[in-house]
Formats: sequence, C-alpha cells, structure tokens
Amino acid sequence: MEKLNENKICENCKFFLQHYVKTKLKLRPINCGQCVSNKYRGKLKNKKPSDTACDFWENIDIKDETKEVIKTALKNMAKQINEIAFILKS
Repeated sequence: MEKLNENKICENCKFFLQHYVKTKLKLRPINCGQCVSNKYRGKLKNKKPSDTACDFWENIDIKDETKEVIKTALKNMAKQINEIAFILKS
C-alpha cells in the first residue's frame, strides 16, 4: 500500500470520494470523484482519480489493527450472505 501512496494522485488521498454508477449487478467506479477536505471550506471540487494531488493531499493511513477489524467484519458478512443464499435456495 505504501507504494501506491508514494504516487500523490487524488485516488490515493484520504479526502478523495470516488463516484460510482449502478449497473445491473454492481457498482462501478467512474472517472470522477470529489475532494471532501474541510480545507476547501465546503466547496466540492470535481476531480479525476488520476489528477495530480493538490496541497491538501493526505496519505490514506489504515493501520494494521483497523485492517484486521475490517477483515473480520468481511468474513462475518460473507458467512451471513452464504446463510441467506442457502435459505433462498430452499
């Protein structure tokens, strides 16, 4: 992850909010997003994920402890989804 964050582009900034489009089966990212940094004082600036970062760029810092919590939550959700799928098949 550090290698990604060495490349200072909007997509790697903690303030970049990716926009998505809904398709039949899932959400897909589009080549557009916005900066939600409070330093813009509420102005939402349209950005492309590949834009060169501005002076407000900050690293996405996800600590190992947080990663483990996320992994556990995803495993629990997967188990619940499998149980729901089993019930729906019945």
